[in-house]
Amino acid sequence: MTFINCELNRFTKDAASYQSATVSINGIQDSSLFLNLASAVKSTLNMSPVTASPVLKTELTIFLAEDYATALNRTDFKAVLHSATNTTYKKELYVVSVDQDQKSIKLKFNGAPSGDYFIMLKSQQHGRINSDLLLLKVHSTITSVTPQMGSLYGGTLVTIKGENFSNEPLDNPVKIGSHYCYVITSTPNEITCRTDYLLDQESGDQLLLVFLKTSEEAASEQSILFNFVAPKAEVLDIRAEFDTTTLSYQVFVDGTLLDESVQLVIDGLEQELVSVTES
Repeated sequence: MTFINCELNRFTKDAASYQSATVSINGIQDSSLFLNLASAVKSTLNMSPVTASPVLKTELTIFLAEDYATALNRTDFKAVLHSATNTTYKKELYVVSVDQDQKSIKLKFNGAPSGDYFIMLKSQQHGRINSDLLLLKVHSTITSVTPQMGSLYGGTLVTIKGENFSNEPLDNPVKIGSHYCYVITSTPNEITCRTDYLLDQESGDQLLLVFLKTSEEAASEQSILFNFVAPKAEVLDIRAEFDTTTLSYQVFVDGTLLDESVQLVIDGLEQELVSVTES
């Protein structure tokens, strides 16, 4: 005996509950089969989160409607990610677990190209579940950069705000022109980086980019330019002296137009500013 398994496309809401099925094998057709569509369609309630990074693993939780009475079993469900714009793109999502009390299903999303997607959820017991609410936006976005101007000699601390960055600083390299801005901290909504101390950089505007594990760039409404400028302040001399009272070294910097906003960084570590004296 031969069995044929197939998956039906979605029926329209006004489709007849009784559907004929035609099987064609080697040019021979049989239309004696009929399907009875279930009148009660199981449905989903919502999903969290509704956005995800293109390159980071994210857990998605789908909440089923309260009238979903069947006991949940992880192996009963199948979830497939479909592109809203590319009909040929689809990707099965791993079902991690189910929660009977919350009527929820946890999925593992391993990344996809930036774009809009919908998730098709299927149950072996009930067939395709109404999942119109399962829309996922895959993107990483820059919303602001401050400051957008700094010394051409480097050392400027830059704060980048946005969405769907990584908690791991190495996941989101930042580049301004042809030089890297070294990432200090990284959260899903904010990156801080410091421009290269050894820049051989001419003054002027340079394009700022945030990379997503180097595979693509974080989007922004418009190109973000960082303006390198020659600083007005000037360092004339720097020396270290040992303080026998505190048993520590003190660094003295002589220069022009130095004020309390000055920062001294030695080997990547910012030093404590004790005082500023005009002379």
